[in-house]
Amino acid sequence: ARKKFEDELKELNNIEFKEPKGCRCGEMLRGLTNPDDCPLFGKSCTPATPVGPCMVSREGNCNIMFRYSGRH
Repeated sequence: ARKKFEDELKELNNIEFKEPKGCRCGEMLRGLTNPDDCPLFGKSCTPATPVGPCMVSREGNCNIMFRYSGRH
C-alpha cells in the first residue's frame, strides 16, 4: 500500500493529528486508561455524538462499554 499510494502518503507525513480536547482515546488505545477515566465518556461523547475514534467505531472500547455496561 505504501508503494501504491506513495504520493498521497507523502502529503500526510508532515501533518500532526491532534485529539479533540479532553479525549483520551490515545491513552486507551495504549492501555493506559479506561473509558470511565475519560471526562467526555457518556456525556458529550456518546455513540450518537462521538468525539474520538474509540466511540466512533462499533469495535472501539468506549462504544462497546457504552452499549453494554448498562450504566448509560
